Amino acid sequence: MMKIVGGHYLKVTLKSILDEICESSKSCEIDPIKLKEGDNVENNKENLHYYVDKLFNTIVKSSMSCPTVMCDIFYSLRQMATQRFPNDPHVQYSAVSSFVFLRFFAVAVVSPHTFHLRPHHPDAQTIRTLTLISKTIQTLGSWGSLSKSKSSFKETFMCEFFKMFQEEGYIIAVKKFLDEISSTETKESSGTSEPVHLKEGEMFKRAQGRTRIGKKNFKKRWFCLTSRELTYHKQPGKDAIFTIPVKNILAVEKLEESSFNKKNMFQVIHTEKPLYVQANNCVEANEWIDVLCRVSRCNQNRLSSFHPSAYLNGLWLCCQETSEHTPGCKPCTAGIPADIQIDIDEDREAERIYSLFTLSLLKLQKMEEACGTIAVYQGPQKEPDDYSNFVIEDSVTTFKTIQQIKSIIEKLDEPHEMYRKKRSSSAKYGSKYSFFKRFQINMTSKELSSEQEEKVNSERRWWGNHLTSPASC
Repeated sequence: MMKIVGGHYLKVTLKSILDEICESSKSCEIDPIKLKEGDNVENNKENLHYYVDKLFNTIVKSSMSCPTVMCDIFYSLRQMATQRFPNDPHVQYSAVSSFVFLRFFAVAVVSPHTFHLRPHHPDAQTIRTLTLISKTIQTLGSWGSLSKSKSSFKETFMCEFFKMFQEEGYIIAVKKFLDEISSTETKESSGTSEPVHLKEGEMFKRAQGRTRIGKKNFKKRWFCLTSRELTYHKQPGKDAIFTIPVKNILAVEKLEESSFNKKNMFQVIHTEKPLYVQANNCVEANEWIDVLCRVSRCNQNRLSSFHPSAYLNGLWLCCQETSEHTPGCKPCTAGIPADIQIDIDEDREAERIYSLFTLSLLKLQKMEEACGTIAVYQGPQKEPDDYSNFVIEDSVTTFKTIQQIKSIIEKLDEPHEMYRKKRSSSAKYGSKYSFFKRFQINMTSKELSSEQEEKVNSERRWWGNHLTSPASC
């Protein structure tokens, strides 16, 4: 949500500074192990401090640009934290700061291309610079770290660098910023002036206010939907002929084909007369209905019922009522989640998880060994082995988790083995189970012909659908 709603906010706040960082060749590496030959750590530290300080000051002065929707959410979050922890005043600030700094600004700084703040993925040196800046901004915005005058850094060089920011002025600035973005007061017009573009396309609309059915009533128009309004134009780029503010949309529903003898029609019900629209196909119609429902689902005074047919010649075609203001004759459906009953076999799903861990037991053992190595050896770490596709950040926690997984697997191995022996002993010669087992054994001893492989695969599919899992026995 913050990535979509706060896109313009990030652009006006961070883009100019990120452009400066990415287009500059200044080194900001302060890790003694990663310093290149000829690098001056003090100069790098000054460069990093300059970028962090400039970015921090820009962020804490940007509260007037924070979207109103985000401010409302931060306000609600702060109120809930206050009610849940009335004796700890720091929690309300920590709750807001963890969202806006950790999950918003810090993420945008470390990967600006994913937020459309930069056109391309940055090079390795720039990525390292952005990572150091992001980590510092994240910790600076953490109210818990600032208020308690401590950092969450594990690296000694980052702890030393962060001491440059442990001043009263930074704490006051963060608190003031968090107070402003979690307030319900109306922001200036400069805040969220640029709406978010959601969808556009060419469709037919019925002329407003017409009462007679005719071909001229339907005209081709270019529709454009933003987070603020729905408009239609004669052509793309032309001025809007008609505008419906999103806040005025009361319902979006399909329109019966019998109304105008046309398919793929839907209606946008708003505070004035309904807008009848015909899409080019059913897929496009459903897409428009879905996006319109999503953007207007939080509107007040949304309708609970609607007329599935049009109002023509002083009559609702669906219920034959004559008053145009008669309440709808059918419950609204669009935007309401369906009551879907999902039949999930918990035993089968648990069995799949057990099978995945069993097959990956060797990788788990390698990860366990790697965690033990990291715990006792504090030197430069080698590249990850084939046991992992990620970096082990907390070796102690990962080690304990792997041990717990292995312990559970060992406990489940015994009932699984008992189940297999029971099935083997109870299988009758010539039965499908016995047939499947014989081919399963043969697969390890000799190469099967194509006909035999087909039989084995067929039997596997049959038993996959009919055998009871061990967990359910």
